[in-house]
Amino acid sequence: SFNLDDLVTFAAFLILIPPFMGGLGSIGGILGSRLSTGMHTGELSPQRLPERGAVHHFIISYLYTLILLPLLALIAHGAAVLMGLNSPGLGMLVTISLVAGLVVMTLVNGAAYVTASLSFRYGLDPDNFGIPVITSLIDLIGAATLVAVMGLLL
Repeated sequence: SFNLDDLVTFAAFLILIPPFMGGLGSIGGILGSRLSTGMHTGELSPQRLPERGAVHHFIISYLYTLILLPLLALIAHGAAVLMGLNSPGLGMLVTISLVAGLVVMTLVNGAAYVTASLSFRYGLDPDNFGIPVITSLIDLIGAATLVAVMGLLL
């Protein structure tokens, strides 16, 4: 059973949280920009359900997540070890960051599609509407999801 004391006990998690949030925010921003650009160039159309081209962009966001999060977990683990701080172990840190990151990216994929579609339909600038919505969503759910996954897996 996980409690907040575990978060302090395993300081590697405290090292991981900022880059976890920033990395997912960057991936979400890239996704939002790609979807908005696709809609403005006619490559994609805003439909109720994402079409094949949008799903392609979702898959790319998952691939970015699968590449970035293990690297961030490795760096967080290494930093914790170098500073003499506790870590749950590299394998557990990678597992927790990947599971949490994939959950967050699943929600972000849906939110990015909806915000890109709405900004396109209503003529809003996607840079002023879509990306801030996506990054705010990640700020809202990212750390909570990471802590929830820690609670499930520790």
